[in-house]
Amino acid sequence: MAFLSAFPARLQVSKAAPRYFFIKYPKRISGKVYNQRCFMVSGPPLPKKKVGFAFGNTSAPVELQVFLDYCCPYSKTAYLKLMDSILPSLNNQVLFVFQNQIQPWHPQSTLMHEASLAVGLIAKEKFFDYSRLLFEHQEEFFDSNCYEKSRKEIYEELAKLASKIQIPHEPMMNLLSITASGNSGNQVQMLMKFAIKYSRKLGVHVSPTYFVNGIEDTAAGSAWNKEEWLERLQPLL
Repeated sequence: MAFLSAFPARLQVSKAAPRYFFIKYPKRISGKVYNQRCFMVSGPPLPKKKVGFAFGNTSAPVELQVFLDYCCPYSKTAYLKLMDSILPSLNNQVLFVFQNQIQPWHPQSTLMHEASLAVGLIAKEKFFDYSRLLFEHQEEFFDSNCYEKSRKEIYEELAKLASKIQIPHEPMMNLLSITASGNSGNQVQMLMKFAIKYSRKLGVHVSPTYFVNGIEDTAAGSAWNKEEWLERLQPLL
């Protein structure tokens, strides 16, 4: 876009395609003559809401955003400790935001995150319950246990796990199944792209990674106990 902005251009909105701008360039650029041409310029897709899933008081003075991977043992430790001990101790003064941090060196991690996003579409209020199930059953989806399974078989297992919290099998599989040809993916593919783009933009790599009020807390870790978290966050309340 730097090249486009370097030259004066007349912007026209096409009635046939109102989401696009047609840019006309001048005939002479850098001493060379070019015919006038029209270019279509459009932005990438945008999410309909903020990326991530919030738990707790949305008006809390502190937002704790945590990037977690369902196939990561350290993420499991962090998630269960936050939900069962740390957040209850902070008296609803911290908003916990779960961010899907897909670690593709475990291929099944992608499928686990897709399943969580599918649950989020079917019954958003059950996202955190399903996340707990995924962490509690994560060893079933470790590399050695998934090596000889197909993508569809893993989806079926993830849908069966969702049935434990009354997520219907058919809607779940409809969202996860590949029904079109080529690389069109499934119905949660765009949500996955938003999650991955968001973490990349913030430079997140490892899981878990913590952000407090938008700033990465590089001191925090999954090994922290309740007392360490209280010491860290209480001065901000």
